[in-house]
Amino acid sequence: MLGLTAYVASLSKGVPLSVSADGPAKPFYETGKAFYERRQGQLNLACTQCHDGLVGQKLRGDTISYGIGTGYPAYRLEWNGLGSLHRRLRACSLGVRATQFDYGSDEYLALELYLAVRAKGLALEAPGLRR
Repeated sequence: MLGLTAYVASLSKGVPLSVSADGPAKPFYETGKAFYERRQGQLNLACTQCHDGLVGQKLRGDTISYGIGTGYPAYRLEWNGLGSLHRRLRACSLGVRATQFDYGSDEYLALELYLAVRAKGLALEAPGLRR
């Protein structure tokens, strides 16, 4: 499934994202936004603290990104293979010692919608390459 997702994403490479959170998607967008802004885990961090406040700085040798998913699925050197955005979200949850939700969970799907709306107008880069 991941390979198929990467292939389909490659067909839209360079196309600006145009995701709407109007209508029936609005509650899911709000849930994703709340997740992004809520402090979590033993480190008591929210996504916004790093991906809005510390963009461009280093964390464990990696440059902190804007927290958008335009490059996923991506080949990550750290994983030595292709991975989904949900895999990356789980890794962030693990990093702050918070609950890791299942792939395809409502929490990560809502967060993915919120991130897609944040990336509106940016070009799709998937499949990407990440450290």
